[in-house]
Amino acid sequence: MKLWILRRLTWFSLRCGIYYLWSRIYQRLFESTWLDYTKVPLFPSVGAIEDCVEKMKWRPDKWWMFWDAVSAPGAVWARYFEGKEAGDCEDVSLAAATALREWLRHHRMHVEVTGLYLLTVPWLGRDGKVGGHSVCAISYVDVDGSKRWAHWSNWNRILWGRETVEDVVREILRGNYSLGWALADLDLRLVRYGGWENP
Repeated sequence: MKLWILRRLTWFSLRCGIYYLWSRIYQRLFESTWLDYTKVPLFPSVGAIEDCVEKMKWRPDKWWMFWDAVSAPGAVWARYFEGKEAGDCEDVSLAAATALREWLRHHRMHVEVTGLYLLTVPWLGRDGKVGGHSVCAISYVDVDGSKRWAHWSNWNRILWGRETVEDVVREILRGNYSLGWALADLDLRLVRYGGWENP
């Protein structure tokens, strides 16, 4: 029964876009100073972005965020450079993705990046506890011409070579029960929703 209810709540939150709408409202209300993407720093290399993301201090969402909202990337970077707790996984992943997008406007990678997304994967653990994780999901064309996916978050540096986004979802779930998952663009607009069936 718990799993059934949580899956419907996830569908309502992610598939219907409530989570993204609330995040955009939150950013406008509390982080409007950092909505301009020029507030996102331009790094000398992808490795330099990874180094910073790796050092970002985690912080839980506050009660006024209704316990879950995505911070503006500029706000996350500002908190990091001020030595404060930067944010939780979705905040850090969106900030990382946005910094990578800015870097790609001036440089080329060893692969052709075709998309940058925020991938959100909630679950019900085998122990009955609710959890989840968000990552920067990267779609790209590899040097051999094959389409691939990578993912990156406060858990790890960029992990390349996944064949599908579903492979990334399975890797994040780590055997827990899927509640559904969602892929959004960097402006927090839903791109794709995956149901709770095993991805």
